[in-house]
Amino acid sequence: MSEPALLPIPRQVEPRPGALPLGEYGPPVEAQIRPEAGLPAQGFELELSPEGVRIEAADGAGLRYAERLLDQLLAQAEGPLPARLIRDWPDFPVRGYMLDVSRNRVPSQQSLRELVSVLAELRINQLQLYTEHTFAY
Repeated sequence: MSEPALLPIPRQVEPRPGALPLGEYGPPVEAQIRPEAGLPAQGFELELSPEGVRIEAADGAGLRYAERLLDQLLAQAEGPLPARLIRDWPDFPVRGYMLDVSRNRVPSQQSLRELVSVLAELRINQLQLYTEHTFAY
């Protein structure tokens, strides 16, 4: 199996022996928030092993980011996932995306929802809509 494309690329990926089997309902997941674990804010540790998935996060944001990374791994899986330990945390607490809705077509509510879903998968935590003359207040 080729290495999955993970975006953004995690800080640390350590191969481990074995593989995570994927059943009909997905792997068993044990997740916990542990501020005392020594991870930076919004950080997480995601371990894939033959027994299942273990997530340890510094806070709620870290837990969400670990879940999004696991979603990326599962979406690309074509069989058992190689066991590994992944650690990641952001360089900056705010990672944003600015969308200029003034100079071109104004996005529909549906397209904005789709954009928010994609940004969440990429662990972007802020969306800014730049407006000028398009909207009359």
